[in-house]
Amino acid sequence: MNFSDLFILPDNQASKLCKYENNKIVEMSKLLFPAITKYVISDTGWIAGIKIKKRRRKKSFIYLSRVLPDEQIIKVPNILIPEGYIARTINMKNDVLYVGGYNSSLYEVAHLIRLEDKAREWIPIEIPSKYKMNGKPIDDILILKNKMILVDNLIFPKYLFDYDIRKEDEPELIKIIRLPNHGTYEHIRSGQMNDNWIVLFSSTFGINGHAYHINVLNANDYSDCGTFSSRVPVITKKKKKHTFFDYCLKNDKLILACGKKGLGIIKLSKKLTGKVSIYKKVKGIKNVEKIIPVGENIVVIGNGDVRGVQVI
Repeated sequence: MNFSDLFILPDNQASKLCKYENNKIVEMSKLLFPAITKYVISDTGWIAGIKIKKRRRKKSFIYLSRVLPDEQIIKVPNILIPEGYIARTINMKNDVLYVGGYNSSLYEVAHLIRLEDKAREWIPIEIPSKYKMNGKPIDDILILKNKMILVDNLIFPKYLFDYDIRKEDEPELIKIIRLPNHGTYEHIRSGQMNDNWIVLFSSTFGINGHAYHINVLNANDYSDCGTFSSRVPVITKKKKKHTFFDYCLKNDKLILACGKKGLGIIKLSKKLTGKVSIYKKVKGIKNVEKIIPVGENIVVIGNGDVRGVQVI
């Protein structure tokens, strides 16, 4: 089976595993772990999920399952996250799990875990001490083929740490990229990457309200191609400007979840204007708050409705 067609949806206080098959969403199984904040499914069938918690004294776990090629689902013992470690993000390549966040000293940390090893030792990933700063976490881990990027979040300056992972369990730091700042209290929520583009989704908050930003970088040389921003005023009596809540990167297209206005598509280029109004609206689709990439397609969620959409 193609593991890239699998995805996870919340199911009350739990999670369920689904697949997108013949343009339909098919429920495969209710997983034996709770509703999660972030998850990843590897090319070898491993499923890992975390529930992001702010309180360090509570026990936290990396929840694990594995799907076999015949679609049999195997429950695997969960991994206890060390005390004082706040896991903010996870990703995988084959049988190696990467974890990022911050520790009890409030500094960035990242580790890898060999899932096939019974000991499942937490092996540190190098982050140069000169770039560590109190109050900063690793908030996302992007992986494409032999490249892994750690997204260093909160408190300017922010960075991308670029690693070579041809040897999955021996990441080699090869480049550090400083990111532009887009406003007050900027928080990078997530990122996505393909052969041509890196996109980073962030939010800011200031006296005029909060805003969402999608910064587009050239994946080959990390040059800044531009940023799309959308602001929501604090005073609700004012007319609200158009906004977006989620995004998905597909080939050279940026797909936006635009709430009641549905889906919007922006064709990416090396020089972007930054005006959200240039997006092309997808007809017949409304109420989209979340986008899940599933293989070559996407699953959209809004107003409790879940449906698959072929990539336009």
